[in-house]
Amino acid sequence: MKIERKFFQAADVAASKLGSCASDLVWKLALKEIEAEIPTWHEDDDSDPSQGIRIRIRDVIRNWTFSMPNLNPSAHGFNVNRKFLRLVQILESCEGYGNSFSGIIFEMLRMLNDKLPSFGPSQHQITWIFGHRYDLFDGQISHAYARACTRGKESQLIHLVQRNNDQERQLLSRSSTNAVDVVQWMDTFKRTPRIGLPPPKVVGTSIVYLEGEGEESVDGTYLLHPTTGGRIYPKTPQQF
Repeated sequence: MKIERKFFQAADVAASKLGSCASDLVWKLALKEIEAEIPTWHEDDDSDPSQGIRIRIRDVIRNWTFSMPNLNPSAHGFNVNRKFLRLVQILESCEGYGNSFSGIIFEMLRMLNDKLPSFGPSQHQITWIFGHRYDLFDGQISHAYARACTRGKESQLIHLVQRNNDQERQLLSRSSTNAVDVVQWMDTFKRTPRIGLPPPKVVGTSIVYLEGEGEESVDGTYLLHPTTGGRIYPKTPQQF
């Protein structure tokens, strides 16, 4: 049952990256697609065991009590992880900017697209960019690309690093600590969209733009990044 495997995987990733509330939301949004795979004549037909399992999964989702995101870390029903909580706190701190605020969030897995709660059209001017291999950029080219997205006098680039995670801190240090010529190239990248080739000393990897593990392109089409060699798959980012 390929459909159920897809949702089990997405729910597992959502739980580890965002918390149990996001995992529940994956299944809630999956209900319509699962129901579409169950022919009406299978309701009382036990000849196909796989359809019986699918029907039981559907019934569990239908009867499940889905909780809203609880952002109180001291509450018993706290159901998001601390990285997502910090993201919400950062967005809330920008409330004073009003309609002049806009933001870009780089998310690791495209499978979480359409499954992130709490942000509505009237609340935030946010673009989600999916399809990155890592939560943090493992390379100066990707770091420069992120900095280029923060053009503007009041723009800030914020990295969400897991507390006491030395591996993530090393990734951040490796991608953001640069030689003078690399820093100059990054500054040019931030000021103008017209960029030349990076200097020879630039450190990077060719897989940072690949899709996350287990993801599938809809039609197999992609663009080949001329610098990194990574595949860029067509995906319309969500505008909020």
